[in-house]
Amino acid sequence: REFLEPEVMSVTPISIGVQDVHWPAERPSPLSLALSVNDAARLTVTGDLHAGNGNGKTGIELSGFPLSWLHPLVHQQARTDLATGALSLDSEITLADFAPAMALANVAIDDFSTVLHNTQEQAFALRGLRVNELQVDVTAQDVVIGEVRLDQPEGSLHVLEDGTININGVVREFEEAEAETETEEGTETPETSNETESG
Repeated sequence: REFLEPEVMSVTPISIGVQDVHWPAERPSPLSLALSVNDAARLTVTGDLHAGNGNGKTGIELSGFPLSWLHPLVHQQARTDLATGALSLDSEITLADFAPAMALANVAIDDFSTVLHNTQEQAFALRGLRVNELQVDVTAQDVVIGEVRLDQPEGSLHVLEDGTININGVVREFEEAEAETETEEGTETPETSNETESG
């Protein structure tokens, strides 16, 4: 089962930095990470971490992540294709005992669109989505959203000649998705066996 597209991802360049490390730990150590994936998505991590008690703060910035890379995951649940869209994230994570305790984030999706898999007709699109001041208290299991903004949402909904709606059956039943996966895996098995026998 596929989880991401494309199948091959190039992660370059990778820059990792850790400074002022002591053991036993006396104070937090600055750390950083920067990389890009397929020259499209860029990830930057900066912050500090106390190696003794696991407390610290980390800033995470993600930009230009193509949502189409998540198509295999979406297609397992719905008969739609992720046509366009890019995800950006700006967040700060508070760590306690090496685990996330609190997260503050702003999330943005730009130029998002989906199409129906069978007809390639546009199902839903929007110019932008903003989730601002998202606060997640992991310890208290509490989530607060400061603001959600939708920019130019569009949808295509109409009745077909047979009386059904064009988006009928978009969401897959769990049993159907599992059966389809098993069928795909079953069709691949004989090919593998034949190649092995001829070799």
